[in-house]
Amino acid sequence: MDILSRNTDGTDLSMTMLDTSSFMEALADERLLEHEQYEELTSVMLPQCQDALILARELAYRGWLTPYQIEQIMADQAHTLILGSYVLLEPLGEGGMGRVYRARNWKLNRIVAIKVIREEQSRDPAVIARFQREIRALGKIRHPNIVLAVDADFRPGMIFYAMEYVEGADLGQYVRQHGPLPIADACNYIIQVADALQSAHDLGLIHRDIKPSNLLLTEPDHSIKLLDLGLTRCEVPIDDSVFIELTRAGALIGTPDFMSPEQVKDSRGADSRSDLYSLGCTFYYLLTGVAPFDHVRAIVDKLYAQCETEPRPIEELRGDIPPDIAEVIHKLLAKRRRDRFQSPNELIGVLLALFEDAQSQARETLIEAATFTLSEAPVLRVEMARTEILDHADIGFVTAPEEMEFHKKRSIGSLNRTQIIIALLIATLALLLIWMTGIGPGTLGGRVGATPNQPMLQSDGQGPEERMEQVEIRAKTPPLRLIGEKVDTTTPIANDER
Repeated sequence: MDILSRNTDGTDLSMTMLDTSSFMEALADERLLEHEQYEELTSVMLPQCQDALILARELAYRGWLTPYQIEQIMADQAHTLILGSYVLLEPLGEGGMGRVYRARNWKLNRIVAIKVIREEQSRDPAVIARFQREIRALGKIRHPNIVLAVDADFRPGMIFYAMEYVEGADLGQYVRQHGPLPIADACNYIIQVADALQSAHDLGLIHRDIKPSNLLLTEPDHSIKLLDLGLTRCEVPIDDSVFIELTRAGALIGTPDFMSPEQVKDSRGADSRSDLYSLGCTFYYLLTGVAPFDHVRAIVDKLYAQCETEPRPIEELRGDIPPDIAEVIHKLLAKRRRDRFQSPNELIGVLLALFEDAQSQARETLIEAATFTLSEAPVLRVEMARTEILDHADIGFVTAPEEMEFHKKRSIGSLNRTQIIIALLIATLALLLIWMTGIGPGTLGGRVGATPNQPMLQSDGQGPEERMEQVEIRAKTPPLRLIGEKVDTTTPIANDER
């Protein structure tokens, strides 16, 4: 189905379509289309087609207008798209107090998010006072993990404020699409939110609605932005005037799946530790994909469970949860505030300490795996090669010096760096072992190949003359050079050439 064939309420767009002249008149507002775009629309596109709906589809195809804007224009509601310095582009979400839109500052050509109070509530003095308090609260906060307020405006029947627009998905969406988070990622996000809450709490601001859908995961740095301070309660006056408490006794403020026990009983009793309870419910959700009392369907029963029932231990839902992390979540979800962490900074300190311990253990494991002790290393028996007498039939296997160097370079080149390091380590250990045991060319009277337990003088049944003859033959034998499995020999020098 064409995206521009129906309104967002499902009705046929053509049933609410303006005539072409009214459509063009609405688009004459320079805040909706740039001057060059409107000129092309009137001089090139309109002469070729006078159908407003076809023209609207072409504008959407070119990206000059959004489907939401076209819907409002075709319904003769173009004026609702303009809010002071801002043009509404599309709705992003909806809360108890109003809707949030993506918008463009037509003066600065800057994209922002705008929260608009519902029209039926914008004339209520209590609602207006609450909204003013929210804006002032946002204006005081400067933290990288809290969405920044950039502007506000008050008009009869229309109240809104503008915030920085951040690309990304909220953590509720992300978990529904990708499943429970890796433990390290979840801990990282919780630390970021706790740091943002500490900044808000230092100003006397209590959020009262911490939940995954109010935590925006930004791209590409994967940082968290805390959203919707619309339920903020101030523990101290915003200014020097008397603090106005707008929450009625008995009114519920928050989301049942993530609401603290004290908020269930009386929202006015919420404090910084109430936000930490909600953060614990959020932590539980990020690691399991379900809220602590997700299995309880009725809202009344869910609220009762928040006050009186212990959730299922998280390690039963996910077997790879470390005991220390499970203990942190258990403490965050304590029913009594005094049994929880007393500040976000305390929670941050514990989580960071757990990370440091984990990194330290990982480093120790790597060091143990990479360290070779003499007792663990294999003991190598090294025997010196013995000189052999070659006859002419063996000469065919001799490698020329040039070929020998080629094979040597090829052999070394085929080794990777790790193999070379290991080979050097083994050779060093072998030489050390030889030196410690006293086996070497200079020991045992210079006899090559002798072992420590073998006597130097041993009768072999030969006489002195026969023995001297063998020594003379070996003395004339040229030295050998061993390359892999091949043997190299050099031409002996005659006695008369010395």
